[in-house]
Amino acid sequence: MRKIEHEMITAIKEKRCWGNSNTEVVVNSSKYIENYKEEVLIFLHGNLIATVIPNSEVTISDCGHQTATTKSRLNAILWELAKARIYSKNSIWYLSTAKDGDRIMDEHTSITIPIN
Repeated sequence: MRKIEHEMITAIKEKRCWGNSNTEVVVNSSKYIENYKEEVLIFLHGNLIATVIPNSEVTISDCGHQTATTKSRLNAILWELAKARIYSKNSIWYLSTAKDGDRIMDEHTSITIPIN
């Protein structure tokens, strides 16, 4: 795991805002909103690539940018929180989870999986 990804994961786990280069972690929480949920938002180049609801679920998206950097950031998040990963075969991205096996990850599509 790259240093920037290690720092990103630490910020997610500690639920604190953090930013470095092209990656940013923002904690979004308000006790005054009905159905209060604390969310940790992860941005890459200003695009929301992941939303983490601590101890519950993670929602990921490539935001239409299936690049090596996007895949690397998402894989760091997925492996650390859900023991899942993204891999590509013949230019098609697949999400691999222990529970659901492999499924195609279409561009611009969000996928939500439970956190282990």
